Amino acid sequence: MVGLAQMLLEKSQQDKIDDLEAKLRRCEELYQEKFRVWDDELRRRTAANSYLEGILCCSEDIIITTDLESRIVKFSTGAERILGYTADEIQGQNVSELWVEAAERQKILDEVKASGGVRNYETRLRTKAGDIVEISLTLSLVKDRWLGKLLGTVEVSKGLER
Repeated sequence: MVGLAQMLLEKSQQDKIDDLEAKLRRCEELYQEKFRVWDDELRRRTAANSYLEGILCCSEDIIITTDLESRIVKFSTGAERILGYTADEIQGQNVSELWVEAAERQKILDEVKASGGVRNYETRLRTKAGDIVEISLTLSLVKDRWLGKLLGTVEVSKGLER
């Protein structure tokens, strides 16, 4: 009888071990599946960031992104050429400092928050040298893709030759 009890105990223990091994394999499969999703997302975001950096480097237009406090986050090569500032020296500054009339930017920003964006708005910016550049501005809100949380703004402008 002891032998049968011992065999049943060993069988029960082996069943538990087999069950735990099956659960471990499933955990490994889930981990690998999740890892692939994360890896794919990382690759997608890296490619998207690279693409956006390419746009900022190659655009002839003024492209400026700001954070929620209106500080400049990104400043395109076109903006550097037209306004005379380097990205390194202007990033972190309040974008209103570029405007001839700083209060005008706040007025437009309020309109953008109400309507979602403005297009072809004619205004004036001041260059590093103090000259005034007339521009046609498109200003949009930047929101987090998944949460819809407001992150800042993106401004794309063309110089108006008069």
